[in-house]
Amino acid sequence: MNKEEIQKRVLHNGEPLAPQKFNFCEKTNTFSSDADDLVIDFEEIDYMNVKVAGRDSIIKAGFRANIKAWNNANIEAGDDATIKVGWDATIKAG
Repeated sequence: MNKEEIQKRVLHNGEPLAPQKFNFCEKTNTFSSDADDLVIDFEEIDYMNVKVAGRDSIIKAGFRANIKAWNNANIEAGDDATIKVGWDATIKAG
């Protein structure tokens, strides 16, 4: 996975998230952003680390995901996920 592939899986207001609005470390498989209102779809990606400091995001992740999200997050993750969220979050996990 690289930053260009990540950009295709993260939308902001219906458009791919601008590269300057997120970081991705290929070595640790870590995506991070402080943008609000993201739709993140890493559903088929296992061992993904997701750190979202913005609000009102929708996050989908695969097996053994490690997710940290801020307020009003809606998160779906596969088995063995670790999830930390702010207030008013909806979580579905395997």
